[in-house]
Amino acid sequence: MSTSDGAVLCTTQVFGNAQLNRAFNVVLLAEGFRDTEQAAFNTAVKNFVTVFTATAPFNHLTQRSMFFVSTLLLLIAGRITRTQGR
Repeated sequence: MSTSDGAVLCTTQVFGNAQLNRAFNVVLLAEGFRDTEQAAFNTAVKNFVTVFTATAPFNHLTQRSMFFVSTLLLLIAGRITRTQGR
């Protein structure tokens, strides 16, 4: 993705407290969710983080993990599309 394709509007941390320069960073995007489905997306993120951090081998990495949600503004086929984050 380049600036001609869109931009990251914001990024919100939803899990973790590791040092940024030493963490495993996971970014979750709301592909397929609409602005009106924010609550459903928030629930999906919470459920994903819960399952991911409880599943081997990732459960051993939670001290070194950070999860983020990003809101993107994309230009697709000449149309502006906003992927909703937090």
